[in-house]
Amino acid sequence: MTPLLLVALPACMDATLRSADDPPQVAWISPAGGTSFELGEALTLCAQVSDEDTLEDLGMTLTSTVDGTLWIQDDGWTPCAGGNLGLLEVLSPADHELVLSVVDPRGQAGQASLELAIAENGPPWCTLHEPVDGLEVELGGAVTVSAQVGDTEVDPAELAVSLESDLDGLLWSGTPDSSGDVSRSWTPRTSGTHQLVLAVEDPRGLLERCEATVIVDPCLDADADGVTTCEGDCDDTDDTVFPDATEEADGVDDDCDGDIDEGTVLGDDDFDGWTEVDGDCDDDDATVNPDATEVPYDGIDQDCDGSDDDDLDGDGYTASEADGPDCDDSDPAVNPGATETWYDGIDQDCDGANDLDADADTYDSDDHGGDDCDDTDPAIHPGAGEVYYDGIDQDCDGGSDLDADGDGHDSDAHGGDDCDDTRASVHPGASETWYDGIDGDCDGDNDYDADGDGALADTAGGSDCDDTDAGVNPSASETWYDGVDADCDGWSDYDADGDSHDSDAWGGDDCDDSDPMISPSATETWYDGIDSDCDGWSDDDADGDGHDSAEWGGGDCDDGDATVSPSATEVRDGQDNDCNDACDEGLIGVGDLVITELMKDPTEVSDADGEWFELHNPTSVDVLLCADWTFADDDSDSFTLASGITVLVPAGGYAVLSRETDPGTNGGVPSDHGYATGMQLGNGADEVVLLHGGVEIDRIEYDDGVDWPDPTGLSISLSPTALDASQNDDGASWCSASSVYGDGDKGTPGAANDGC
Repeated sequence: MTPLLLVALPACMDATLRSADDPPQVAWISPAGGTSFELGEALTLCAQVSDEDTLEDLGMTLTSTVDGTLWIQDDGWTPCAGGNLGLLEVLSPADHELVLSVVDPRGQAGQASLELAIAENGPPWCTLHEPVDGLEVELGGAVTVSAQVGDTEVDPAELAVSLESDLDGLLWSGTPDSSGDVSRSWTPRTSGTHQLVLAVEDPRGLLERCEATVIVDPCLDADADGVTTCEGDCDDTDDTVFPDATEEADGVDDDCDGDIDEGTVLGDDDFDGWTEVDGDCDDDDATVNPDATEVPYDGIDQDCDGSDDDDLDGDGYTASEADGPDCDDSDPAVNPGATETWYDGIDQDCDGANDLDADADTYDSDDHGGDDCDDTDPAIHPGAGEVYYDGIDQDCDGGSDLDADGDGHDSDAHGGDDCDDTRASVHPGASETWYDGIDGDCDGDNDYDADGDGALADTAGGSDCDDTDAGVNPSASETWYDGVDADCDGWSDYDADGDSHDSDAWGGDDCDDSDPMISPSATETWYDGIDSDCDGWSDDDADGDGHDSAEWGGGDCDDGDATVSPSATEVRDGQDNDCNDACDEGLIGVGDLVITELMKDPTEVSDADGEWFELHNPTSVDVLLCADWTFADDDSDSFTLASGITVLVPAGGYAVLSRETDPGTNGGVPSDHGYATGMQLGNGADEVVLLHGGVEIDRIEYDDGVDWPDPTGLSISLSPTALDASQNDDGASWCSASSVYGDGDKGTPGAANDGC
């Protein structure tokens, strides 16, 4: 609601003498029509209201086409210069038409309109200080946004400001501070080029934008060493530090691996507390350093003194000599030059060979507690590769030389019954493992047809969807609704018509499983007696409002609109909502339709062909004439619209009713409805009365030229400045038309009238 400022004072009375039954007269004194006003300006309105009754006894209302009801009589008023009704109003920022309506205690009404325009609006402005256009930042880094906004017509607090990125979306919305400053911090969530837009909108909808480009890079190479932070550069300020850089003896992790100076003389690579600079002669071995204990005969200088082993038994061999180490430096008979004696438990020649393994096949002789069945042949021992079918037990396992897989069945290629002598799991009597490509029990059956129905399993590239049941295969007959896909076609066993919906008799939602055109996915064809989409609605109730279409025996007069039915509530919308052949019954008031023009005596065609009268709708809502509208005079002339016939009088528009509807015979009148002999317009005095449900909405009573125009070949036309139900009662508001229509008579049927 628009704020309303009113001061109540006693009403002024119109001193003009009036008859006891005249409607109120209403006229605007100030401001003049078309006056413009500023945003937030309080307007002083002045009007003159004249009636036999006092202002306190009248029903008065001020409405706006934008703000609705602004004032009613109970809110009080003040006198004003030149008039008796003064009001003070603050209007919304838009163009308005104000209507002051007055009704006396006898129901007679008068009104006056006033058009006002909002003053021209200037746009707001904005200046973006930060960020600078083209700013580059790393993903996750904060960006400062600083701007100044304003408007010469409103305070900064009345401006709406938003900050948006085309990649991150809306970042912030609100109002600036009292000086118009906007300061925000933004952390980008998306890498790429952001178009940052700061938008400022004033209360009347004018908009201004400030923009800047911000480039957000998920990876930076600030030191230009060719490696970004995303690629592992641990110091992007030093171009000598990056992954795979050469580690230098400089106290810095040059290669970004988490270690410092590794591999250089300053690094303790084996973590034994000694560096190469400190004297560590092997910085890869933590057991070698100047503090380590020397271990003889191992060829290693543990204590870094430059020497290692000695020859303790004096046989000329030491553990570190080039001609072979002495394996027992306490026995001079044991050295690399001694002769080996087998099976005595001593390695005389220090060759490291097992003394119980003469053929050096790493298996002891079975004559000396080992398992080598031939210690003279290094090719024969446990673990040797068996050469089957040659009569030799190469692997010393004692098994048949004709049973390569050791399953107790000789190869069928050498007189046995084993169909695969390379697999111990394959032989007669073995358990069959289906679908592995192997005839495990050597019975010759197909390994991909477990149920023996001649169809290979679908899991093995065949088409049998159940290889455990010989009754299920692509050649089987389907039995519906038993839960088994007998013919392996992949259809649900509860979807006999193949429309992808199971039968509702078996837990699905298909109301007819014998017809693929009937399912919840089907498109409903209304009025054919079939529930095609299985929604359960009546097939004669297309809008689902519980009422069948009137065309198919029901009472719904509009089966395409669920808000229109016999059970609907009638509303003022120009429709027959409750399907009773009446439109807006009880909702049309006096003056909602006005008789504005009539042709009673044409000259280019006969009266029987050329008579017509015009209706005007001064309201903002369409009016639909239905069977409850009657047109009459005070005598016997009368006609009512037939059931099912409607005439639309659009908001602010016109409708023409004529005796003859054909423009070719009625003189060129654009007729909206014909009434034939139902009514005749007298060439002398007569009346035209408009009734809705028995309630008189408007009437005119014209005479034969005393107070009203009485032309021939010209319509009687109501002045465009008097288009209401009270002013059209006065013959002085009417004149003869001047515009030519159709065959040559004058008038403006269906259009705005000529001026008087």
